[in-house]
Amino acid sequence: MRRVYVKRPSLASRVELHRRRLDGVSAEEGRKAWKRFRGSVKSREVVEILKKAAGKRGRCFYCSDSLGADIDHFVPISVTVNKTFDWRNFVWVCPVCNRLKGDRFPLDAAGFALLINPTIEDPWEYLILDIDTGVLAPRYNQGMFDVKAEATLKVIPSITYEAAEEGRSRSVRRIREAVKRIPDSSQPLDEELRELFRAVREDDYGVASWFALWEGRNEADMVDLRRRNPQAWNRFVAAAQSARYGQLC
Repeated sequence: MRRVYVKRPSLASRVELHRRRLDGVSAEEGRKAWKRFRGSVKSREVVEILKKAAGKRGRCFYCSDSLGADIDHFVPISVTVNKTFDWRNFVWVCPVCNRLKGDRFPLDAAGFALLINPTIEDPWEYLILDIDTGVLAPRYNQGMFDVKAEATLKVIPSITYEAAEEGRSRSVRRIREAVKRIPDSSQPLDEELRELFRAVREDDYGVASWFALWEGRNEADMVDLRRRNPQAWNRFVAAAQSARYGQLC
């Protein structure tokens, strides 16, 4: 799971979605209305925007590993039918994550969502990465595990499937290997930077962001890069931030 930035649809598409908004109807009627929309040409721009936000490989917004195939309603139609045509409620997902999540949508005592929404939240606020295994785990703060992370991993366990963990491990290795090849500030580094940028560009799991912006920056090889080549470190951080917005895709 990684932070995903979704471009706003055109005015024409937003008007079309607003025109189809639902209020006071049953979940069954909402599903039928959505099915009609998805079968029409009116849905094409929304689908293309979500696909583009998923990057060149079209990864699922939840597991970041499998190929996305359809739109999930983050807040399910069965929970809030009036969000059926809210484009901010759309998430591009793979069939496995779509099936696992389904209509499951846990809430806390105050009625707020307990699932992490990668289109509006940075998952690293709630999750931590074991760089040796690619395993994700809930953050541990003030004597307890993060409740949003725990709920998300329980409802969408595909985030922790072996394939996803191996994918994160590959991204970790590529980025760390590229970092280690960066020379000190006194030597040319164009080729080495291209390799590092390639590793960032091919990272579908948000690992670059973990190393550049979160606890991963405290790993020994990242600390060493900041010490021996601050310019290269700054460019790595900028590349990781750009990748979050899809600018390196």
